[in-house]
Amino acid sequence: MSLNDMFALVRSHNAEGCLQRIICELSVNSRAYGKEGEDFGIKLLRNYGDVSHAEADQYKYARTIGTEYKSRAICRRSFKSCGRIRPADLIGVGNTIV
Repeated sequence: MSLNDMFALVRSHNAEGCLQRIICELSVNSRAYGKEGEDFGIKLLRNYGDVSHAEADQYKYARTIGTEYKSRAICRRSFKSCGRIRPADLIGVGNTIV
């Protein structure tokens, strides 16, 4: 699945804020969502960490917030929305496509 496909899937579930929150929290603690979350974070960074794509900027920003503030509470306040999908569900789907 391409980067565009992944972004389209996230948009279709109104889950941009949720993915930002997940990325932010994984930047604070790679095990914030258990082993599955850690695997997702590793795959994202390996596949898309340095990608130059306009839509990726919001996720790079989320990673920066997590890295700089080292606070999951700040991540949750900064990126509240998870739309109709739970973070664990988004991670599960994400692991199958990245």
